[in-house]
Amino acid sequence: MKKKITFMLALAMLTMSACSAQGTAGTQTQEPVLSADPVQTEEASKPEQSTELQTIVVDHAFGTTEIPAEPERIVSVYLEDMLLALEVPLKLAVTIGEDNYLSETMSQRGIATAAAGENVNFELIAEQDPDLIITMDVITPEVYESLSKIAPTIAFSRRAWHESIISLGEALGRKDQAMKVISDYDAHVAEAKTKLADVLAEEPTAAAIRFTAKTMRLYFPNVKAAETRQGYVTSLYEDLGFGLEDYINELWSEADPARENTQISMEILPELQSDYIFMIVGSAGNLTDAQKQDLADFDEMQNSDVWKGLQAVQSGRVYNLESRFWISDGPLADTMKIDQVVELLLNE
Repeated sequence: MKKKITFMLALAMLTMSACSAQGTAGTQTQEPVLSADPVQTEEASKPEQSTELQTIVVDHAFGTTEIPAEPERIVSVYLEDMLLALEVPLKLAVTIGEDNYLSETMSQRGIATAAAGENVNFELIAEQDPDLIITMDVITPEVYESLSKIAPTIAFSRRAWHESIISLGEALGRKDQAMKVISDYDAHVAEAKTKLADVLAEEPTAAAIRFTAKTMRLYFPNVKAAETRQGYVTSLYEDLGFGLEDYINELWSEADPARENTQISMEILPELQSDYIFMIVGSAGNLTDAQKQDLADFDEMQNSDVWKGLQAVQSGRVYNLESRFWISDGPLADTMKIDQVVELLLNE
């Protein structure tokens, strides 16, 4: 009996030892030791990577704002021209008017567009989940505040694009690209002046007139009160080199220095003795019906004896300009202006 009990105890201890060994082996199979895997050892030895977003502080028209150092989802509100030139990652461009002069370009680049009516569609902007909004500086403080609730928002002048594009380039880490945009534009102007050398050799004068809703406005070379270059027709005068006749120069000297145009009437037209007249019919944001009406009204005026008596009309030097980009600002718009003048004058 004593031998039997001793044998059973020995058997039990052997069984428990075997079970313990099997349990350890199972654990090793399911959860291998990390140090035994050289790849995992290398990963484990790396310092933890910071997931904190890198930001910078940008000065702009509404103060200072902290923005992502490398934004990936930008929404533009009225500044699509400069931002396209800088080749930033645009998700949405809110434009003035439906038939924007850059609509085709943005479509080719896969950028969504939305025409702003009387109000900005904040819900549409929020749906894009932007990490940065860039807008024109003429928006109201209320609109700026609403945009800022969606994403960090910075605002710059579209009119003084030569200066603004440098600031934008610095804010977006694209200063070299901004400088290239300016140098490319200057080279384009120089090339255009070479093509127009025979025309410009005559030191021609020009009148830039905008006709809309039976209202005429005479545009000056720039805004005198502005600290930097601003003006829809500045490319015509300052870049290409067309001059002002005495009468227009006198009107400009008497005009409000904060304005770049003055309203004129049919009675004033006979005073214009410019060699060339450049007509801008309509506006940048005209809907199709409104543009057709402006063109119809202009056709009616052209049938008047007053219009037919103008020096430029009689010499066949009246040219119609594309309002969509002439009543706009930016390096792309100004390049289109230069190209259109060259094309019109060389094909006359």
